[in-house]
Amino acid sequence: MTDRPFNWVSTVLLGGLLSCAPGVPTPVPVVGTVVDPSRIEGQVQGATFPQARALLSGSGHLFTATAGTLHAPATLTVPLDAAPGAPTASPLLPLDEAGCAFSSPLPAATLSVGDHVTILSTGNDQLGQVTEHLSAGQHGAGQPVLRIYSDRAAQVSGMLTCPEQLPVTYALSLRQGWNAATVSATANGTTVTDVPQGARSQLTGTTATPAVTLRLPETGLRFETTAPVEVTVTIQQIGGYSGAVTLSTDVPGLTVQPSSVVLPPLVLHALATGSAGALRPLQITTKLRFSYAPGANIRRPFTIIATGSSGDEVGRVTSMLEVARSGFALSTRDTDLALDPVAERSVPVCVSSEEQYHGPVTLGASDLPPGVSMVPVTVGLEDFACGLVALRGAGITRGSTSRIYLTAEGGGYHAQLAATLTVLGPAVSVSLAEPTVTVYQGSATTVPVQVTGEYGFSGPVQVGLRTTSTGVASGVVTVTIEDGETTTATVPVTVSSTAALGLHSIVPDSPEQLTTPEDNGTLRVRPPRFPIVTGRLLAPAGTGVWQRTDAGGPDARTSTLTRAGGSTSVSAQVPGNVERLIATPDGLLALTKVGGSALVSDEGSVEILSAPPIGAGHDLADSTDVAGLIWFTRQSAGQPTQLCTWNPRTGEVQIMDSTSIDSTYGSTITLSPDRRTVLILPRHTGVALTVQVATGAITRHILVGGYTSAAVSDQGDVWYAGYNTLNRSSARGAAEYVNVSTGQLIGFDVRRPDTLWGYDAGSVYRIETSTGSSTRIQLSDASPLRAVRHSTGGLSVVIAEGTHAFLSKLQ
Repeated sequence: MTDRPFNWVSTVLLGGLLSCAPGVPTPVPVVGTVVDPSRIEGQVQGATFPQARALLSGSGHLFTATAGTLHAPATLTVPLDAAPGAPTASPLLPLDEAGCAFSSPLPAATLSVGDHVTILSTGNDQLGQVTEHLSAGQHGAGQPVLRIYSDRAAQVSGMLTCPEQLPVTYALSLRQGWNAATVSATANGTTVTDVPQGARSQLTGTTATPAVTLRLPETGLRFETTAPVEVTVTIQQIGGYSGAVTLSTDVPGLTVQPSSVVLPPLVLHALATGSAGALRPLQITTKLRFSYAPGANIRRPFTIIATGSSGDEVGRVTSMLEVARSGFALSTRDTDLALDPVAERSVPVCVSSEEQYHGPVTLGASDLPPGVSMVPVTVGLEDFACGLVALRGAGITRGSTSRIYLTAEGGGYHAQLAATLTVLGPAVSVSLAEPTVTVYQGSATTVPVQVTGEYGFSGPVQVGLRTTSTGVASGVVTVTIEDGETTTATVPVTVSSTAALGLHSIVPDSPEQLTTPEDNGTLRVRPPRFPIVTGRLLAPAGTGVWQRTDAGGPDARTSTLTRAGGSTSVSAQVPGNVERLIATPDGLLALTKVGGSALVSDEGSVEILSAPPIGAGHDLADSTDVAGLIWFTRQSAGQPTQLCTWNPRTGEVQIMDSTSIDSTYGSTITLSPDRRTVLILPRHTGVALTVQVATGAITRHILVGGYTSAAVSDQGDVWYAGYNTLNRSSARGAAEYVNVSTGQLIGFDVRRPDTLWGYDAGSVYRIETSTGSSTRIQLSDASPLRAVRHSTGGLSVVIAEGTHAFLSKLQ
């Protein structure tokens, strides 16, 4: 939004305004508010306003970054606590004006100047303005106060001289941020200085003159037929103007309906904060229907004039009127045209009257490619007529495909019809050798493109790819071909690290191609990955992931564990046949088949721990809880299932519950990202349980209907995934999302509490539980994935493709 233009240098105060009458001065008490460079506040004198917005203004701009409030009827508060944004159009030193010069070196600072506060309704209707002056009873009383923003500390000292203007002397010490300055004027010139310490100011308000402004679309009015044109118009009320407004135009024959609009009166409504009240927006947006009676085509400015009930003009707006009625319509049998360079093509074009014109019409063609000419034909139009437009290609040296227009002109009217012209000259055809190519973020690949010479084309030709995708760039290669032969060009493609994941359209391209290929190819952008050694088992490491990478076997006496994902890989030898890997804050816990356990650091050191109390049929959590304990279940014949914890450091086992688990088919045990809540999920039938680590309190979560997997959040909510559904069970109430793909749930992200991860064959799903939206991230065509949450947030995914393995980190 703009405010009234302001160039304070050119509005020098007359010295007489500041002179004092002779005689002994009478002491005047100092009133007003102490000037604070960081805010404008106080009681406004001379005018009252309803509750409204207040914006510091200057140089025709409103500083919206420092919006304040005018509390009805006259209390103003404008905090100056932010930069104004772009510098104002007119700087403190207007040296762009012809002939102006400054006596000292210019400061390097960028300065913005505000000289008044604009008062606006909540609908941005201008209600008036407030100016600030030094109050009576002190030196400089009556001098205007300026607010100046400087992007750095600066000294502005010197004299500004401009032709035919009094000189302006500056003596300013500006700090970074907002400053306050005063302007004093005499018959000899103007001085701009810092506001003295402790100086007081008063605020004076003036209300805007009641009026209206009108805003039309930038395109104005365009009549292409005799039908009326309807546009949306915003009528803004200035100074609280209300009542009936009559609308008219200054163009004969151009009328507007409705011709009268009633503008609502000023209305107050209570604010939610309980303050006095605020303005409803004093503007209306309405549809206006314009009709233009004359038949001639014109293009000219027009003005809408708003008149009040007394007949006085209260507002106007000027826009552009264009009448471009065709008067007739064009048609043809075929808009896909082919032209042989050694022949002439006659194109049948028909014209039909639209009851506006009868007489001669010239048919032709425009926007023809180089080397192609046309011979127009004139027909007499009553109701319907046809003629042949001749296209000739004697000057063609290269084949091409162009958009052309068949045209008709007569009686001041014009009509056109788009067509495609293919010139059958020497050219090439291009096509993708592979319809789909895979590339990874932050890497490059090549795309094979087949190039064929046609219609006598032989020689070098440039080949590339077209795409509108951000972050995908194609190179250009040159190949040499012979007429009728096909060769393959290998086109390089680079994908940035920020390119969007998923499918991107690519089209083979050459400046010598005859037609644009109909079949687009697909560039499949996937997350970055790097090769790692193949393995089994998986657990997150401080950096990367751990796997078991030896051949193994039922009688293996040692196991090789390898950490990949850092600058170098690390391997460790652990005694025994490792069957389970569990991440802990102290390192990797490796559990063996015969009851051994070891703690492996990220550097590969191995510490043997006590034998775990884990046996066949026991289910373990995938990580330790916040206290460093591992939760597990165990069941003896004829006995209820026990829920226990095990301290790997001390070997201590504690039974937490022996009555709540009702599943006889085992359970899956996972933890919330903060490791303070444990989820026990039955594998087939039974009720899911959550346990608070701090208290041992158990909550039962009953879900009606089936599910495939579940996860628990830091809030203790259990989210169930079913067939394209996602359900929440918690003390906060149930929630359900449908038509959302989840795959098998992995768990909530460690850093983003509303993000849930899932996976299936070849893809990972990033699910936002706050909105129920799901993003599929494809990592492989159909290869099995293994994924674990990382302690720093995100997901580490291992992709197996044949005998090769790759690691990707997703966020």
